[in-house]
Amino acid sequence: MITTRPYQKQSVDRVFGRFDAGEPSTLVILPTGCGKTVVFGLVSQQWARECRPGRCWCSPTGTS
Repeated sequence: MITTRPYQKQSVDRVFGRFDAGEPSTLVILPTGCGKTVVFGLVSQQWARECRPGRCWCSPTGTS
């Protein structure tokens, strides 16, 4: 089981808040090590649980 940090839960809530407001897409930006993968997993899990139509897509960004 993953323990969610408050800012990760807030990120998930904001993603769904934007979708519920009619935005077709959104972007989550967190510093290195803050759990973007965890946030994406939580968004995907909630998306599937709520049987929302459409697609959820994640794209890594940054420079090496």
